[in-house]
Amino acid sequence: MLLRHLAALSSLAWALSSAASESVSGVAPQAIECARAKYQRHVRAQQQWQHGLAALIVRTDGQYKDLAAEQLRQQLRNIEINQLVVEHLLNRKTAVLMLDGRPTNEWPALLDRKEQAALLASSPRYAELSAQSRAERQAAASAGRSSNSEALGALVRGFSTTSPAYQALLAELSATLAELRQPGCAWQNPRR
Repeated sequence: MLLRHLAALSSLAWALSSAASESVSGVAPQAIECARAKYQRHVRAQQQWQHGLAALIVRTDGQYKDLAAEQLRQQLRNIEINQLVVEHLLNRKTAVLMLDGRPTNEWPALLDRKEQAALLASSPRYAELSAQSRAERQAAASAGRSSNSEALGALVRGFSTTSPAYQALLAELSATLAELRQPGCAWQNPRR
């Protein structure tokens, strides 16, 4: 009797896994393009935020011009790395099922070690950017945090309570990210 139940459970598990793999491999191309468009909008919003923040820093205190430019470069590189990760996941098609329903800023975190190795092997640009990022993090860790970086951090933290321009940048970014939290492509036609 127990063996029959185990055999029945095994058959049920096999049927469920077959059905799941059929639905995963049958992802509609429209769903993939929707996710791709959604993430592209996320990328543009992040880039606008970073450019706006760097410009605000320089307008507020010109002594941080070089540091603001360096941070902007690093942040744009990180955005590009995440964009390459998400594109890799979308090319796998099965990721669309995992992505929808999650905030777009969480999508790059879905890259597991196996997929990261595949991406490193298939994308010279991803490998290059990842190596640059890793080297800069190691150099920064061994050098410690500079007083200029700490002062810049304090300046930016002060913006949150004193700068209407910062508040406007943040509101624009927040509104875009809120639109992108809508499932599927509903974000393309937000109700206002």
